[in-house]
Amino acid sequence: MIKVTRLNQTELVINADLIEYLESTPDVVISLTTGNKIVVRESVDAIVEKIITYKKRLYEGVLSALSQGRFLSPPKNAPESSGGARP
Repeated sequence: MIKVTRLNQTELVINADLIEYLESTPDVVISLTTGNKIVVRESVDAIVEKIITYKKRLYEGVLSALSQGRFLSPPKNAPESSGGARP
């Protein structure tokens, strides 16, 4: 999620994964995969930087969890598998 500012100074948090493209016309328009368009005060470069920062934080968390083995074992309350073949 990234925080942007509409032209009327109100802040809005949007899902960065839904951004399809950015336009500078001269206002910056964020087009979402939902078909919605949002006009914002930030520059295209500033929005791109926010997206990169968001993705870095997201993937660093996943990589950290993987390196600590947190995704490699089932949760403690998960039922034991029988080890047999699936039907």
